[in-house]
Amino acid sequence: FCLSYTLSPQSNAAAHRLDSLSMESVLEAFRVQQDPQARPEHIRDANLWLERFQSTTEAWTVADGLLSLPAEQVGNGSAHVFAAQTLRAKIQYDWAELPPQSHAALRDSLLAHAVRYSAGPQVVLTQLCLAVATLALHMEAWGQAVPELIGRFTSPPAEALSKLPCLLELLTVMPEEAENFKVAVMPRRRDEFRGLLRGAGPQVVALLGQVQEQ
Repeated sequence: FCLSYTLSPQSNAAAHRLDSLSMESVLEAFRVQQDPQARPEHIRDANLWLERFQSTTEAWTVADGLLSLPAEQVGNGSAHVFAAQTLRAKIQYDWAELPPQSHAALRDSLLAHAVRYSAGPQVVLTQLCLAVATLALHMEAWGQAVPELIGRFTSPPAEALSKLPCLLELLTVMPEEAENFKVAVMPRRRDEFRGLLRGAGPQVVALLGQVQEQ
């Protein structure tokens, strides 16, 4: 997932450098937080810096990149939790920052991350699934979100069992996000999304029946 395709070649290169610097800055802030010898004012500054960073446009691609890093590169995993929470918050509050052409790429990246974290940590998986659900509420072009998710996560059959925790989490949070009024969508869109979820109900019930039989 990347927004830089909308920029000029010169700006594109600058954006990649900025993203690289920002990712290292995020990791450095977490190193300060976790350093038992860090001074209280340094920990406070690191916390403030991370909070401010979440409001920047760079946070979209940096958070996405952090989720791709292996656990050993991010210390105790706090950066993964932060990245997942950041993407969820950006989708909830800063959706207008994204050009429509990037919506599908963000969705696919989130789903790839969700599969990667299907075995845990649970807090990362939950935040990613909430991010997908919020995106689905915003993204009118994704009219068959639930059927597409079921199809994606149940195929190929050999991988369906390993993906099941992620799919069940997604199906749990989608109706919850339909009632999340912190997500600024028009009433018409919210009603439409509720209707899409109701329409997918029989397919969800059939899936749950199959899971119980296993």
